[in-house]
Amino acid sequence: MTRRLLCMVAIALSTTACWIPSIPGLGGNDGDGTFKWTVDGDSVAASGNGQGALRRGGNIFLTGIKCGDNEGISVTALDTMVPGIYPVGGAYNIVATYVSGGSSWEASSKAGSGSMTVSNVSQTRMSGSFAFEMDAAGNSAAGTISVRGAFDVAFHDGNIC
Repeated sequence: MTRRLLCMVAIALSTTACWIPSIPGLGGNDGDGTFKWTVDGDSVAASGNGQGALRRGGNIFLTGIKCGDNEGISVTALDTMVPGIYPVGGAYNIVATYVSGGSSWEASSKAGSGSMTVSNVSQTRMSGSFAFEMDAAGNSAAGTISVRGAFDVAFHDGNIC
């Protein structure tokens, strides 16, 4: 519950703070990678400065945000991943949260399903793909959505958006 709430807050704050300039060299800048996904077949891409990965407290936080549109996805996992396929929940505690227009959906050990594939992970970058069936979270959303995508992002401590 706490992790899901933190992910939703991070996405909400990032989407409303898109006017904050990125700091060169800290990632989150145009050209630092890609983060694209579909929601029930509709294509979405993170803004050039709305993508990144963060290592903190033994976890990895992957974030893709369409800056200014209050839409984004966040995936968290334990920071001991190597290339492979990881189911939602599972040994690496995969939790995904999608936010759009003030509503949120999740895939975790308690709701939804799916997996994340890590193709490459290094000290500076992480790439892979994901496929989640996400259930509505809270009272603001309804139903289940299908979210699929791919990412190739840099690790950094800078602002996103």
